[in-house]
Amino acid sequence: MTSRHIPLATGLIVPLILTPFCLGRTKQLTGRVFAYDPEAHISKVASFAENQEIVLLQIDSKKQGRRYLKLVVHGFGPTQIPDNYIAGGSVLTVRAARDHSCDQETVDFVTTVVDDEHPRVHPDGTKWVPLNGGKFIVAEHFRNQPLPRLSNLECYSARSTGEH
Repeated sequence: MTSRHIPLATGLIVPLILTPFCLGRTKQLTGRVFAYDPEAHISKVASFAENQEIVLLQIDSKKQGRRYLKLVVHGFGPTQIPDNYIAGGSVLTVRAARDHSCDQETVDFVTTVVDDEHPRVHPDGTKWVPLNGGKFIVAEHFRNQPLPRLSNLECYSARSTGEH
């Protein structure tokens, strides 16, 4: 009779023990968008397909000083991160999980990407050409500052709630 109750008790206790570990894998990140991937930013569609925004976040903390990380925000609809954050002027706070699969070894910055023969045009009028990923445009707020040399960026992944 005792052996029948052990599996049931174990089945109830294990989920309660594992739940705190699952919830602890995300952390709150607060910083400004330093740069964004123009291809991911412009190629979103309002459909049932999941879109993503890829940005480099500049984080200033008293403990670690200034650091940069890559943030990938997944979600449905055309906006994962509103444009006021993409411009770098507003502080972004997001809950994200560490994602080793998208770590970035090197970062290439571009100032503008224009192809007069086959341009794509963003709703704000900016012309650009697909970059095949991995290149970032510096956010408007940071364009007059010297570019940092970035390498081995840790990547974090988040879900857009659709609330902005």
